[in-house]
Amino acid sequence: MRQKIKVAVAGIGNCASALIQGINFYRTNNSDNIPGIMFADIGGYRPANIEFVAAFDIDQRKVGLPLSQAIFAPPNCARIFQQEIQEQCTVQLGPILDGVAPHMESCHDTINFKPSRGEPVDVTRVLIDREVDILINYMPVGSEQATAYYAQTALDAGVAFLNCIPVFIASDPVWEQKFIEAGLPLIGDDMRSQFGASYFSQILQEGLFDRGHQVLFHCQTNVGGNTDFANMIDQSRLASKKISKENVIRAQNDLRDIPVPKDGIYAGPSSFIP
Repeated sequence: MRQKIKVAVAGIGNCASALIQGINFYRTNNSDNIPGIMFADIGGYRPANIEFVAAFDIDQRKVGLPLSQAIFAPPNCARIFQQEIQEQCTVQLGPILDGVAPHMESCHDTINFKPSRGEPVDVTRVLIDREVDILINYMPVGSEQATAYYAQTALDAGVAFLNCIPVFIASDPVWEQKFIEAGLPLIGDDMRSQFGASYFSQILQEGLFDRGHQVLFHCQTNVGGNTDFANMIDQSRLASKKISKENVIRAQNDLRDIPVPKDGIYAGPSSFIP
């Protein structure tokens, strides 16, 4: 077996919970084709090679807990399908910056953030000491300052950066050049659910096209009931999210040469229903 891929995660929310559960769920499956995974083996690396060695969050209900417990702590509500988690690294306090929208502290306990008032750790030093290979950014949508902070710590520590939120780092020429000069991988921006709004839109779009219809206007609105959607009530945090989702629709259409008018796409804003 190849060496371990040591991973750090910034933001231990629902997406991080699902990912960490998934890695542990699939870790012992050595099949060539694994349901739920597009590629079970990439260059000789499999889920068993991935190990989470560091984690950062700002919520007092998660900071100080082992990662195996923090991913299930409130306000997380991701489906629990793998309770046995191998990783026991302690979640450490990262800087808040703009990671918490002001209204989130006054929301109901099941969806709010409870920021810790402690002193943040030196993230760069942790990444170096833990010999991290990849830093995954799972900050709340709209966290531009926080995302830039973690991108810079990855550069300073010599670590690859995987940006899973729609704050433009990988698609920003300045940041791109910084990572090129450092010789570090940079991937992002945003992530696509295995079966979410973007994929569902693609199915409808392609189905109509295959039946001979021309779509004149493609509108996608997103509604959810978890912390992520409550956070996005603040419309000022959604500008890059809207661009990201509309670009996904355009890319899907381009792959199939499906014509859509220039101003015929609208994605978002998000709505929150408890």
